[in-house]
Amino acid sequence: MMKKFEEKSKQSWQSMQMGRKLHLSYFGIIAYIFPRFRWVVLQLSELERCLNPQEMMAQLKDLPEGLDDIYNRILKKADLKYHAHTMIFLQWLAFCERPMSIAEIAEAITIDLDSEDGPVFNPKNRYTNPQNMLMRCSSLVSESKGTVSLI
Repeated sequence: MMKKFEEKSKQSWQSMQMGRKLHLSYFGIIAYIFPRFRWVVLQLSELERCLNPQEMMAQLKDLPEGLDDIYNRILKKADLKYHAHTMIFLQWLAFCERPMSIAEIAEAITIDLDSEDGPVFNPKNRYTNPQNMLMRCSSLVSESKGTVSLI
């Protein structure tokens, strides 16, 4: 009797584990509903990049443990060539007093705050396609109805 119970438990556990893998998108939706589950959302975004079960298992073993670790990993993955741009976009989003549009955030890059003469407008830094600022900030921002916000 005990052996049969152990077999059933093992089968249930295996079934539950497979169910978890197959329903990651379901958990992603739940995580978006509750902002305190940002950690879960970021973990799921890492897992979504996996193309097969072997990659998924390797990624599961290598997931960061906390939000700080996840954000550090995302920032390290950002293209170093554009790291300064990414930081400018994120700073504007962090301290804006109202929701900002993609075009407004993208325009922020034209203001050189490090100039010796104080802030200077530099139109040469303007992105030809404002949507490209979303690529620079990867999974750190979201866009909804034309406005951008930190996640």
